[in-house]
Amino acid sequence: MDISIKRTSITVTRPSTSSGANAPEDAVASPTRVTYRRGDPEFDTFEHAYDNVRYQFTNEKGLPKNFLGPGSLGTSIPGFMFNQELDDMFEQYYRGQTDVSAVEKKMNDIVEDLKASYVEKGFNPDDFMPKLIEDVYNAARLGNVRGAGIGSWYDGREVLKQFMGPNEYTGYYVYYDAKYYYQSEDMKDTLQDIAWKLAEQHGVTELNLPTSYPDKDPRKGMYENYNAAINDRMRSEQHIGNFLTEDFVPPKDFHFFYRMYGGVGPKVPPLPAPVNEPEAEFDSLLYVWCDNWSFMGRVPVRMDPTRYPVSVNAYELIRRSVSNIPPDIAAVLKNMDFYAQNRGQEYERAHPRQYA
Repeated sequence: MDISIKRTSITVTRPSTSSGANAPEDAVASPTRVTYRRGDPEFDTFEHAYDNVRYQFTNEKGLPKNFLGPGSLGTSIPGFMFNQELDDMFEQYYRGQTDVSAVEKKMNDIVEDLKASYVEKGFNPDDFMPKLIEDVYNAARLGNVRGAGIGSWYDGREVLKQFMGPNEYTGYYVYYDAKYYYQSEDMKDTLQDIAWKLAEQHGVTELNLPTSYPDKDPRKGMYENYNAAINDRMRSEQHIGNFLTEDFVPPKDFHFFYRMYGGVGPKVPPLPAPVNEPEAEFDSLLYVWCDNWSFMGRVPVRMDPTRYPVSVNAYELIRRSVSNIPPDIAAVLKNMDFYAQNRGQEYERAHPRQYA
């Protein structure tokens, strides 16, 4: 198919800046959309850039290789900007600011917009609708797990304040809430249902809608599930802890909070330790709770590789002072190691990530 339709305008999004003597220091810049029309110098610049991108990221028919990637154009914005809209929607969902019907509407709106754009360009929907729905579904898969991680992060800041003060957001810490695991796993099924609804609406009979990533796919380590998202932060970003496997299913009300070094205050009883151990000054804090069971105490991560093990296992630590660990909680604790940041490379080389 030879498409020769000429665009007459290009709409781009530019960041706005808050300025002036009365602008607050913490003012957040809001993006604005600017439309350039044929004949404007800016139009020629953006048209040339779009054409270069489209050439690299379209197939032999001129259709995008990814409808939410570079080279894709909706009716008013580039296709890749729909990714941000989906991410924003899932963040709102996991922060309790919207519901699943808004997620479904957003996916439907994106499909309708991109379909209209490419029909207007002269393409037959039969040639691209299955791929379009699959691309929106796959972007939603990423947004789902990412949103769960963000919702969990905001909750973790509130837990941090309980120990460090109302204005304290610093330090290396991780927060886990099984609520986000179950919510995001349920959403995986919901997203498949939404995709099949879209398929029915648009006369599509076959779709490929995976719920897992291949073992060597880089997305697996961040977006496979909520466990992977938390472990990516704890292990890959902060180098303070690790899930030995990431496919575990936590008890329904399971939580833990861990803060590296200096997270131990007067609320936290010391665990049994050698007398006059100077390294105890750098103990970390572990707080675990589930239903009516809880533990809070020191984690003796140690920096000196000549005198101490590389890591501390959560279960082995807690069972030294607690005898009544429920079996389902014990199974998760046995899966959690913590270690000093300076020993991260040593630990991580010996413990490759395990997803199954």
